[in-house]
Amino acid sequence: MGIRCEQGKDYLKVWGGKPKWAKLNGWKDHRIVMALSVASLTCGAEIEDAEVVSVSYPSFFDDMRKLGADIKEVR
Repeated sequence: MGIRCEQGKDYLKVWGGKPKWAKLNGWKDHRIVMALSVASLTCGAEIEDAEVVSVSYPSFFDDMRKLGADIKEVR
């Protein structure tokens, strides 16, 4: 998404900036997919493995749409 990050053994630093549309990998992890979904609300994104949210929150994307998020399924 074009945001500068630094990862260490026990930390993650994220600097501010203006995120850009990106194709993102959810790593088959429902928590990562949900976090990326919220982060992408500012710029849009395509998130691989998004269906894994059904593990913990099957209605996540429907609820996001109810809140006004423009979410489309890409096959």
